[in-house]
Amino acid sequence: MSKEKNNNIKTTEDEKDYTAREKGPEKLTKDALIYDTERRDDIGGKEASKLSSADKFSYFKEYQLPYLLITVGIIALLLASFKYFSHTRDTNKTFTCSMTNDIRYSDRDSSDVRKGFVNYLEETRPDTKINDMDIYLFSDSFINEFKFTNLFNNQEFDAIVCNDTTFKSLVSENYAMDLRAVLDFTQLADFESQIVYVLDEDGDSIPYGILLENTTKDFIIANEYNDDGTAVTTVPIYIVCSNTTKISEAADFLEYLYK
Repeated sequence: MSKEKNNNIKTTEDEKDYTAREKGPEKLTKDALIYDTERRDDIGGKEASKLSSADKFSYFKEYQLPYLLITVGIIALLLASFKYFSHTRDTNKTFTCSMTNDIRYSDRDSSDVRKGFVNYLEETRPDTKINDMDIYLFSDSFINEFKFTNLFNNQEFDAIVCNDTTFKSLVSENYAMDLRAVLDFTQLADFESQIVYVLDEDGDSIPYGILLENTTKDFIIANEYNDDGTAVTTVPIYIVCSNTTKISEAADFLEYLYK
């Protein structure tokens, strides 16, 4: 006759486990390792010398590499900041043209135009203070419009190349200078067929823009389409900013575009 095991009978191990649960977790004493404020997780030079090559490498990765990376990152950030602030352009010596509506030059032509114009000024206007040129590119977006406005108000732009819609908007907001204050009579006559006039409140025709047709460097223009799907022919318009102090250089740049 087989004997059935009584599951209600506690063994010695069961009694120990039961007693431990009744007592709860053991309390830490004041001498516990967690309260040792002088305890170090790293090792000293003598202990490190006793480690194998593999252990030294593991120790380096775990304890020293994070601090090394942080230090290198801080140094790189400081160097980048120094480079940026030491190369901040002098707006008084830089002629800046803003190109809106995705109108732009190719990267190569943009570089050629910027360098070429500075050289052109050195040859034709020895007394000029301009020794650099920048080109700002803007696509059609709300963020870019906000940025454009702030830069314009801070006199960051000297001239603007835009499409017809933007031209009308800029003129209405007094962003464009009357070209009679920029070009002399001979220049106005030379560009007569390309001048864009706008009627003022008195009905007088004011020259505010120049159609940039057949310039030396071709512009890249984003495709625009009418409602019927036909392509819109866009001719960039050049305007001089109403708040620029580089009026002579703005006239020179227009001449340079046809050099």
